[in-house]
Amino acid sequence: MNTTVVGSFPLANTPANFEMAFIDQVNAGITIPCYPQLVDMNHQILDPLSKLIPGLKLVNKEFHLAGDLVLPKDIVATEYGKQVVEILKKKPDLKKKIAGTKACLTGPFTLCSNIILDDPKWVAKYGKPLLFLETRAHLVPEIVEAVASYIARITKAYKDMGFAIISIDDPFLSQMVGRKKILFHERPFLVKILNEAAKNLQKEGSLHVCGALSPQLRDLLLETSIHHLDHEFKTNPQNIELFDKKMLADRGKVLAFGSLQTNPVPMPGKKPEDFVENVEDIAKHLQIGKDRFGAENLLIKPDCGFGGMNAFDRAYGAGVGHEIVKKKLKAMTTAVKQVFG
Repeated sequence: MNTTVVGSFPLANTPANFEMAFIDQVNAGITIPCYPQLVDMNHQILDPLSKLIPGLKLVNKEFHLAGDLVLPKDIVATEYGKQVVEILKKKPDLKKKIAGTKACLTGPFTLCSNIILDDPKWVAKYGKPLLFLETRAHLVPEIVEAVASYIARITKAYKDMGFAIISIDDPFLSQMVGRKKILFHERPFLVKILNEAAKNLQKEGSLHVCGALSPQLRDLLLETSIHHLDHEFKTNPQNIELFDKKMLADRGKVLAFGSLQTNPVPMPGKKPEDFVENVEDIAKHLQIGKDRFGAENLLIKPDCGFGGMNAFDRAYGAGVGHEIVKKKLKAMTTAVKQVFG
């Protein structure tokens, strides 16, 4: 049974930390390690774009767009994959321990929801919608389409580098698609955009949406061409009831099955090790997934990224968050061996 992670780690963005977090995944037994995402998922794409697009600026931690979005010919955010390639060249023994590597890129709806539109024409047309005080780019179909096409170009670059899984992380979808309503766009448009972003991917493709899913969002995601559906099943166990083995088999999907809590909150009176799951408890959770979905339809991973674990550094001391992460991952891979052999 293969294992992976969602991407983010509670470490400062330095080359040394990047290499350490990648190697730590391998040492913990992760078979498809992801490049460590040590920057904000939106800044990962939007910050380099703001240096290439004259109208896109970072102002007080928010991205603002003046005028239309004209995306550059050059693609961004491929340096993370190149770093992984260099690590594996430098340490060839690591490559023997893994089944492949994973890349994680922010999805088009989440990226666009983080772009504030300053042009009066957009403000006049769309006003101030639900969820935000400002008019944002996720409202504008042509901008969303352009961003999806741009993400597709980045995913192709990672596919050409040989990455086994390329994840499009689009958590904003869980806010857009509820039980009864879909905000901002019609359902066919959402499917079209997700398929566009993943158009260069076959079995490498993955879509991460965290939080509690609605049946309507599940059905929409099953309709896409994306192979892996990546969700939280430990923090949100109600998501388990939304899927079944036949549903996955009929659609040719694999569930990336969240099996660790990734955003625990430090609490007075508790020690750091108290936040590491018990192997037997993880194994019980994995057995539920195996029985319901079949081992052949699963990929095991934590619920979400570990970036928020830096709260433990503030509570207990520098580096504690990452130490907890390493122990969590080792507990997960140990439980995987118990359940899947």
